[in-house]
Amino acid sequence: MNAQQVFDKVATHLLTQKKRAVVNADFERCMYRAPAGRKCAAGCLITDRNYRKEMEGKTIDLVARLFKLPQFFQKHRSLIQDLQMVHDVYQPNEWRSSLRRVAESHNLNTDALKRV
Repeated sequence: MNAQQVFDKVATHLLTQKKRAVVNADFERCMYRAPAGRKCAAGCLITDRNYRKEMEGKTIDLVARLFKLPQFFQKHRSLIQDLQMVHDVYQPNEWRSSLRRVAESHNLNTDALKRV
């Protein structure tokens, strides 16, 4: 995946899901894969074949190394970390504007935001 493909996939995922991937409503620790099938920004990039429960609680850098994720996780590390921040820090109603800022800071187009 190139950077634009990463951004488009995550933006579409988050704006379609409209909710954080957290342990539960009372304990908002973000997860790569949460109950009810929700996924975080990085979690939606991890295939079912590559996902392991042991990934939870670890940074995406560590997960990418330990679990030998595809090379694009390292190549686009900064972008993926910024996308994770959108999911983890901002409320879903702030995601669209936050994603726009991420796209601009990485010189990516925002067409995906218009499709969702």
